[in-house]
Formats: sequence, C-alpha cells, structure tokens
Amino acid sequence: MAGKPASWVGPLRSVVKGATFAFGDELEGLGRMFLSGQISPEAYQYQVNRIREQQAAYERANPLESVGYEMGGAFLPALIPGAQGATAARVASLAAKAPGAARVMSLAAKSPRAAELARIGAESLAYGVGAADSMRQAPASVGEEAAFGYGMYGAPRALRAGYRRIRGRQ
Repeated sequence: MAGKPASWVGPLRSVVKGATFAFGDELEGLGRMFLSGQISPEAYQYQVNRIREQQAAYERANPLESVGYEMGGAFLPALIPGAQGATAARVASLAAKAPGAARVMSLAAKSPRAAELARIGAESLAYGVGAADSMRQAPASVGEEAAFGYGMYGAPRALRAGYRRIRGRQ
C-alpha cells in the first residue's frame, strides 16, 4: 500500500476510530510495525504518521461520510453484552488512583445525573487522549471532547426545559 489506500480503508478506519476512542491509528500502526519486521519506536511512529496522513486526507475529502462512519463505530461497543459495564469498571479503577477520586465517585454513586456526567467525563478523557497526536496535545484534545460531550448531554435538557416554560406560559 505504497500510494493511495483502497477506497474502503478510510471508512473502515473511521469506524475503528469511533469504536476504539480514536486509538485505531495507534493500533494499526503497531500491527503494521510488527508485520514490517522493523520493530522500533521510529518504525512505529513512521507507520502511525503515515496512517494519520492518509486518514486526514480521507476526512478532508469526505467530511460528513467520515463522521458518520466514526459515529457508527462509537455505537459498536454498546452491542457487546457487558462491554459498557466492563469499560466503566476499568475507567473507574484507573480513576480511583487520582487524588480526590474516592469523593467524586461516592458523590456520583448517589446521583444518577452526576454518574452520567462522570461517564461523559471518562469517555471524553479516553477519546481526547486517543485523538491527540501527542501527549502534549492531550489536554487540549480532552478539553474539546469534554466540551462537545457535555454540550451534547446538556443541550437537549436545556431545550426541553425551555419548551416546557414556553408551553406553560401559553
């Protein structure tokens, strides 16, 4: 695959990106590094950069299609029985190591809304780190994902509340 990838590669990578919290390029890069027989950090980074360049070109050429495939991929883990619970448990076990996490988790356990916000935060963290090209870019990427995630969570609630207020005044 020296030049342009096959037509199905971009859509497949978008699906995998959605299903793996944007770690698909790293996973594919790791696999390609091992298949090439050149096992080194430089070979890995070369493969990942090549994959990212190809995927960026696909996304520029097909912005709506790529987002659609990525959103479809994000729903795939929900189809696996128990996957959501296992993922949540793993994230919780990792988060428990952070300072003050026990207090946050105890508060979240008492409130369904707080638990939902904590879930969005954990997903934003995972996706933001996966989407970042480097760990230096991770904080900004996590912030963008959190703003989007919380916005998507809060917008329907705000619209419903506004509609109820308007309807109540008529």
